Amino acid sequence: MLCFWIVNFVIPPKVSTLGCEAPSWGFCFFAEGRLRTYIYIDGFNCYYGAVKGTPFKWLDFKAFFACLLKSNNQIVSIKYFTALVSATPDDPDKPIRQETFIRALKSYILEVVVSNDSDLAEAMRLVKEHHSRKLPGLVTPGVRKTSKQLQQHADFVRKVRRGALAKTQLPNPIPGATIHKPPGW
Repeated sequence: MLCFWIVNFVIPPKVSTLGCEAPSWGFCFFAEGRLRTYIYIDGFNCYYGAVKGTPFKWLDFKAFFACLLKSNNQIVSIKYFTALVSATPDDPDKPIRQETFIRALKSYILEVVVSNDSDLAEAMRLVKEHHSRKLPGLVTPGVRKTSKQLQQHADFVRKVRRGALAKTQLPNPIPGATIHKPPGW
C-alpha cells in the first residue's frame, strides 16, 4: 500500500531572505507589487536529488526558499508531498528519521514546483494554460540534467544550490518541541 503524506505550512506575511542572492521563480500570483508564491515540493525527488549523502537533510524549507527567491516573492504556503519509507535490513531507522522530519515540519511554522520528474510536465502545462497570471518556474534538485519536458513549461529554471542547503537547516532542537535532528543527518 502506498501512502502519501502532505505537509502544508502556513507562512507568515514577512519572510527574511537571510542575505542570500535569489532568482525570481515559482508559481506566483501578483498582489500589490509582490508575487504571492506557492511552493510544491516532491519530497522523494528533493531528498534523492539534493540532500541524500549530504549533512543538509534537516532542511528548513521556509528559510531555503526565502534564500532562493527574490525579496518580492511573498511565500504564502509550502506543500511537501512524499511517500512513507520502509525500514531496510541495513537501515532499520529510515522510517523513524523520516517520521521525525515530518513531525518537525508540521510543528515548525512554515505553493513553486521542486522536482526533476517529467511526470509533472502535464500539470505544469495545465497551470500555465489555465492560470495565465501564474508564472510557472522550476527548481531541480541534484546534478542530473534538467528534464526537457518540465523545462518547456517553465518560465525559468533554477538548480538547488549546496550553499543554500547549508544555510537553511531547521533549528536543532525544534523550538517548543522535543524534536531533535536524527543522528547522522
